[in-house]
Amino acid sequence: IIIKTKYFLIEKKTMEATPALDPKFATFFEWLAQNKVEFNKIELRQESINMRGIFAKVDIAAGETVLFVPEKVVVTIDKSMSTPFGKEIMRQQVVTIREDPEDHRLGGKLHCPTYAMLALFNMQERAKGKSSLFYNHLQVQPGLDDFPIFYSQEERDLLKGSPTLEKVDDLIETIARDWEQIKNHVAGFNYSQREYAENIMLISSRNFGVTMNGTHHKNIQVPFADMFNTQVPKNASWSFDNDKRGFRVIAHKDIAANEQVFDTYGNKCNSRYFLNYGFIHADNERFNEYALSLNLTKSDPQFDGKVKVVLGSATKAIRTLKLMNNLTDPVFFVALSWCRFLVYNDDLMALKKQILDF
Repeated sequence: IIIKTKYFLIEKKTMEATPALDPKFATFFEWLAQNKVEFNKIELRQESINMRGIFAKVDIAAGETVLFVPEKVVVTIDKSMSTPFGKEIMRQQVVTIREDPEDHRLGGKLHCPTYAMLALFNMQERAKGKSSLFYNHLQVQPGLDDFPIFYSQEERDLLKGSPTLEKVDDLIETIARDWEQIKNHVAGFNYSQREYAENIMLISSRNFGVTMNGTHHKNIQVPFADMFNTQVPKNASWSFDNDKRGFRVIAHKDIAANEQVFDTYGNKCNSRYFLNYGFIHADNERFNEYALSLNLTKSDPQFDGKVKVVLGSATKAIRTLKLMNNLTDPVFFVALSWCRFLVYNDDLMALKKQILDF
């Protein structure tokens, strides 16, 4: 309720006269055209003070290309690895690559190495100023006030009593640990924790997971494509075109002129939308979750027996189950079974046999 109240207050403010796009976008569009980005069927419009959207300028038939962005201006992990920070972070094994040639997910000492690599690329490019190929794209990045990790204390107070506040603090701590690792291992990394956090949040809300050249799980940043808003159902879809060497957005269905073009950010709980994007969906009950912790405690007279005979490890005594508003969801039945186990006070060997027989 708190989040929705704040959300509707923001919406109320946007009833004022709609402002024009910032002049820096004109330069950005010129840069897109110079780099052979194909976007003649769409345009960016300022819907309200706090919202922009991409709209069709003409009727677009299902299957037609809405946007094409050449690989030259797509930010990839490979490009980040070729930078001074990228080379050093790999040399120090702060970030590592899996040996599987078909799986490009990263490992190492960081909680989120993929976002870190893309963020480091942007930080280095931003430091170059106008000499960076990506200067004009970096100039039109959105503000950060909507991300809850940057909330003022007054705004944080509105979240008291919500499990979301714990998630916000966990993310702050995670980013801080990654920043510390990079600072300790990468010479010349003189950025503040706040600067690093800002770049991480921009990447977390504006990246695409694609398959490139047969390699899965490659996260990339794509100019202009990162400005599509989300909706379910979507009317556009995207992928990396390996033949044409670029990122392509196509119409998922017919899109009429002046209709907004939407992709989807995926089916997520509002807590994830709020944490990673700074907004919520008013109608999202189907996907909302509550993380319920149900732990076997040492005060249970049969704690040692339950761990040894049934669980096999004390680490399995800790369970956090993400429950949805759906009594047919498999996790709900797991939660009920776990609750029965927590209160079980009979023969453990008989219980183990029942589990094995089941």
